[in-house]
Amino acid sequence: MFSSNLRWYLLIALFAFFAPFLAISSVPVADVEVHFQRRAGVAGEKVVLGDVATIYARDLRVFEKLSALVVGQMPADKDEWRVPVDYVKTRVEEASGKNARVHGPEMLAFFRQRAHSVMEDLAAQAVKMGADLRKVPEGISAVAEVFSRADLNSLRLEEWRLVPAVERAEWRGDTSFRLEPRSGKADPVWLSVKFRWFADGWVARREFSYQKDVEAAGFRRERV
Repeated sequence: MFSSNLRWYLLIALFAFFAPFLAISSVPVADVEVHFQRRAGVAGEKVVLGDVATIYARDLRVFEKLSALVVGQMPADKDEWRVPVDYVKTRVEEASGKNARVHGPEMLAFFRQRAHSVMEDLAAQAVKMGADLRKVPEGISAVAEVFSRADLNSLRLEEWRLVPAVERAEWRGDTSFRLEPRSGKADPVWLSVKFRWFADGWVARREFSYQKDVEAAGFRRERV
């Protein structure tokens, strides 16, 4: 029977022996290797390989060519494009002229990144909802600012529903909302939305003397 100390010494020795081989296995060895995550964001209409994957190439010219390779186009009517990883592997090998190792899930997903932040999109939703529910008087313009302790940047808003957390006759100042999942059992996300109201009015362009006649040209229309 081995003592417990001897077992530990044997384990340490085996690890020390195989560690260099484990490290070497993680280093790219092929002429071309491409690594994908399960999902990647796309800012424009074209899916460019260098924007959505990590590329290794022994030849700098091949690396530059693959970095600029367009592997697909985002659909006009959807925010996500799915494609088999084997299709992308074929495109990479055609462009590089070399056998390539492509690492990633069998089905890759690319989603359209919005130009606006999630907070801005939520603020726009809250303002529209306020107008639709008549929580903001007619003739009044509202702007909203969203606050949350949670990190919302990774949320896909189409999977969540914005819901007022309290019943109020008017939405002005701080108002509580929550984001509820449209499906599944995820916990709601609580938000504070600050509404500000503005109305258009006439503002004097300059100070007037009581001795002078007041003309329409002396005023301008502004949000007040």
